[in-house]
Amino acid sequence: MMKRMSVVMIALLSSMSFAVMVENFDSYSLGAIDETGSLTGGVWVESPVHPTATVNIAIDPSNAGNQVIGVRNNSDTVASGQVGVYGVLSGGSIVGASETKTLFTKVYTSQTASDISFGFCASDVPTSWSQMNAYFSLVGSNTSGQAEFRARNAGANTKIGNFTANTWMYVWLVVDNAANTYDVYMNTTGADATATDLLADNFVFRTGAADGDLDRLFIMCNNGSFGGVPYNTTTTYYDNIAISDGVDLTIPEPATMLILGLGGLTLLRKR
Repeated sequence: MMKRMSVVMIALLSSMSFAVMVENFDSYSLGAIDETGSLTGGVWVESPVHPTATVNIAIDPSNAGNQVIGVRNNSDTVASGQVGVYGVLSGGSIVGASETKTLFTKVYTSQTASDISFGFCASDVPTSWSQMNAYFSLVGSNTSGQAEFRARNAGANTKIGNFTANTWMYVWLVVDNAANTYDVYMNTTGADATATDLLADNFVFRTGAADGDLDRLFIMCNNGSFGGVPYNTTTTYYDNIAISDGVDLTIPEPATMLILGLGGLTLLRKR
């Protein structure tokens, strides 16, 4: 009987599309991430461009029992203002050169005064937006007077919606690495994405060319202000990063996840 159940379980598991839980940030101590990445064992590393104490494993602003990553630009006076952190992908979370995969994450910003981007790149040590391939941005635009949800379409940083502060947004990037294109879905309901949540359709990678495997996640923020409020007073939080094969517009559930993929076996490290 046990053997039969095992065979049935194997058959069931093989038929399921597993999401890879890349990161939930719960396994780390609270504190700052620096250029050595010592706090996270080299899994998350501060970008070497204008390093400041802006990247932290922090308490979820909406749930004291949960941990997240928080990113804030500490200064509006640094030349070019670029501050960032990158995560090293491994195993099934890497988007191979000919693969289509879906990245899911949650994002929350403490204010609308921001200019911050999150997405994929292929550079080993990313330092600039120009190295990013598929990504979305939260930008307080003084030109439009709005908090803009943006995505990059080749050479154009394009408004695809709006965002509000102090609200978790649920974002999906469906990345076709063979075609160098991607789609972006976003909602604030916490439900699986639908066609009505599609905000960017067939956008072209910023790099516009084949870059091989996408094996880094990159968060990059700029200096400036919105409505007179400096960006350096805003913290943006990310959590529950998952990657699935193909097109997957569900919100990944822990019970159906393989928990590995960023810097090794996340679940094993936690245990």
